Amino acid sequence: MKGVLIGYKIPGYLAGVNIEGYHFHFLSDHFKQGGHSLDFSLENAQVEIAEMNGFKLDVAKDKAFMNYNFKGTNNTDLEKVEKGYE
Repeated sequence: MKGVLIGYKIPGYLAGVNIEGYHFHFLSDHFKQGGHSLDFSLENAQVEIAEMNGFKLDVAKDKAFMNYNFKGTNNTDLEKVEKGYE
């Protein structure tokens, strides 16, 4: 299937913002298939790499977000989804 695979690597010092490690999403050329990619193989691939030295993070400013207890959050389930663990 032809399409675009976009990925990035979250360094360890940003582990509280997202899951540390590599993260990939795919979108088919016909825009009908895509999503989170845990495993893939490539044929006739063109690879482009860009180094980012910063990014902008917008956060919600509503009361529920501002009062959420992030320190009590358990990321075990999120890590299973992001890294493909069963």
